[in-house]
Amino acid sequence: MPKEELPTFTIRYNGIFDFDRLYALVVDWAKTHNYLWLEKKHVHKVIRGSVEQELSWQATREATEYIRLVVDIGIRMWDLQEVEIDVAGKKRPLSNARIEIKISGKVDYDWQGFAEKNPKKIMKWLGKIYPPKTEVTDEYFFQLYSQLINLHSLTKRYFDMQSKKNPFG
Repeated sequence: MPKEELPTFTIRYNGIFDFDRLYALVVDWAKTHNYLWLEKKHVHKVIRGSVEQELSWQATREATEYIRLVVDIGIRMWDLQEVEIDVAGKKRPLSNARIEIKISGKVDYDWQGFAEKNPKKIMKWLGKIYPPKTEVTDEYFFQLYSQLINLHSLTKRYFDMQSKKNPFG
């Protein structure tokens, strides 16, 4: 079935961070935007004394019975070390690593396969499944695009990679 891919946003960071807070931030974002959350892959490797982790998360939302919005988040961490930092008299377990986060999305048309199940009825609702490039498809494309930008911005803000002032004032 046809899919419309959106550009991939990449964040790279090297330093100390709280992975549990990052995880909570992304899950909270998914719940806030009514997405169903799924952790697809979690790989933990130790290579020559260096710890590496790869994670793959997916958030999906049914926009209509024919259109589904999909957000894929890939995380790769290497040179991972668990460290304890003293914060206000309490020791907190944090991670020190190099991390790369890739956020991508797609608009998935006819994700339930109605066109394959009912080929005789396809002409009746073909316009609903494969509408011409109009406001209907653009609406879901731009909605997902703005949500990806929002998640990208939240993640950058978490790593303190975003400027404190904007260029417009």
